Amino acid sequence: MDIDGLIHDGATKRFLMLEFKHKEEKLHPSQDWALADFASAPDQFAMAIWIEGDDDYRVLYYPDRLEDRVSGRVLRQVIKDWWDQARCGPAETEYPF
Repeated sequence: MDIDGLIHDGATKRFLMLEFKHKEEKLHPSQDWALADFASAPDQFAMAIWIEGDDDYRVLYYPDRLEDRVSGRVLRQVIKDWWDQARCGPAETEYPF
């Protein structure tokens, strides 16, 4: 089992774990478990991201496994929102972090 990315904000001790998949690629049960378990801990967040097509992504937010379809612009904004919350404190967001 492997995970593709881990972002760490050393100033706030927050982590974001990322797993990227191609359109038809399955998420291995051990990856699903690891993402959910990781995101269940305080200040740790995780997402599985499928590249569905040009500028089309399916995102699974952990630990609750909330699913969304987003554009590349929105996906970049989601990650930026995570980072900005680490820097600026809790913000109003529709995302589970």
